[in-house]
Amino acid sequence: MRVKERLDIPAYVIAALAFALYCGYSVYQWNHFLVPSWDLGIFTELAQQYATIRAPIVDIKGPNYNLLGDHFHPLLVLLGFVYHFFPSGLTLLIVQNFLFALSSVPLTRYARRRLGSKLGVLVGVAYVLSFGLSEAVKSQFHEIAFAVPLLAYGLVSWAEGRKRAAIIELGLLVFVKEDLGLTLVAFGLIELWIQWGERARGEQRGSVDSAESVGSTDGADSSDSSRPYVFPARTGSSLVATLKAKSATVPISLILWGALWFLLAIFVILPLLNPGGGWEYTSNLGSGSSTYSGILAFLVSVADPGEKIVTLILLACIAGLVGVRSPYMWLMFPTLAWRFLGNVDTYWGWAWHYSAVLMPIAIFALIDGVERLEGWEVLRKSWREKLRVFAVGVSLVTSLAMTWGGPLGTYLRGVIDVPDDTEIAAARGAIEAAGKSRAVVTDMTMLAYLVPDNRVFWEGSVDDGDGQVDTVVATPESSVMNDSLTPDMWAANRFGGTWETIYDEEGYTVTTRID
Repeated sequence: MRVKERLDIPAYVIAALAFALYCGYSVYQWNHFLVPSWDLGIFTELAQQYATIRAPIVDIKGPNYNLLGDHFHPLLVLLGFVYHFFPSGLTLLIVQNFLFALSSVPLTRYARRRLGSKLGVLVGVAYVLSFGLSEAVKSQFHEIAFAVPLLAYGLVSWAEGRKRAAIIELGLLVFVKEDLGLTLVAFGLIELWIQWGERARGEQRGSVDSAESVGSTDGADSSDSSRPYVFPARTGSSLVATLKAKSATVPISLILWGALWFLLAIFVILPLLNPGGGWEYTSNLGSGSSTYSGILAFLVSVADPGEKIVTLILLACIAGLVGVRSPYMWLMFPTLAWRFLGNVDTYWGWAWHYSAVLMPIAIFALIDGVERLEGWEVLRKSWREKLRVFAVGVSLVTSLAMTWGGPLGTYLRGVIDVPDDTEIAAARGAIEAAGKSRAVVTDMTMLAYLVPDNRVFWEGSVDDGDGQVDTVVATPESSVMNDSLTPDMWAANRFGGTWETIYDEEGYTVTTRID
């Protein structure tokens, strides 16, 4: 049944508080030069290119590197509009925080409608504090920021019968990242599985009704709701009937849409735009060396190391444990498959941004799993009610526990290790000394800060910068400052020409070409 959207004040209050918390952390991180990776610099340079209506050539990734050859994320063109008015790496962090907070609105509203007002609010809190979102906030901007609200709104729209909106929201996932096409395929298959089960159950009910009507002598109503639950025995005939039904059209269309864009991205678009002529992450999908072979090696690669098991346990807990009964938990499979079969250890755990897209799925599965308790007639109603509270409690406690020891908790408790004021002042001075309209080489720390109005290269991926590099900005962690050469000699040795160091404070230096 189609449910009309309505304004839900508590849902927006939770979203607003989450946005404030996320932004408080991000601004603190930005002001104190806490940079966990080079990704913010990469996406800031992409946003700068889109803001000037140019192809996303990101020199940080590599000189003249088209970032659409790295991952397929054309939806990021939307960043260009915002960046045009607010040209800063911090802008991307605010955008991501807004998208994460916004994604809580449909989930909280849906939870309040299905589970009751109080439990629904607790579900919303569990979601905004979930480890997947908080770790993604810490990791700074990634393209998955757009996938999180699309999943949240799409799943709820579908559940509430707004199929047209759901098709658009879920269909856009293919333009966020190439692997999300497989998530869309999984969604379509799940819906067909559910429809298949409903049809099989209906056929069984019909058979039972017929048998009861033949054997009945007292005229009792054979459709009495007190009858035991009929588990659907899915048959070939019911599958054929399911696929022929009009209701299967949309799931099948979503499967084809997701598969089409996944294949196009992997085998056509990314190889065409990638400097190496292929999908850059193919080598990351190997399981590495193993003492086992065949199916045993496959199983070991999935289960080992134990970090993967802990990740699965955490996901089950965010879903309130009962969420594992929901078929929607299988939406996690494509993401977990490439992560667990990969040979990059950061894929396996709960840190970084990799679990952010799984959080809307886990919470939606929690709601669906709690609702499925109503059909679990082996338990008394009072026990089913207790399980509802238990499930929400497990999800909330998991989020609170992970928050306490995670990035948001360390921020709220004021125990983040940050540079002292003199280092921060020196870093800001280096940015000012570097100026604008320059071709700058720097290390990871300063990438995003130097992008506005500059062409920026990362010292780890540039040789000569096409002969255009005219400025080197170094920090205490830079290879420049950890070399036996002085900064000007280092620059001359790396890029040729004559150089002069114009700024040197607390290990932060700015060296410019003078010939």
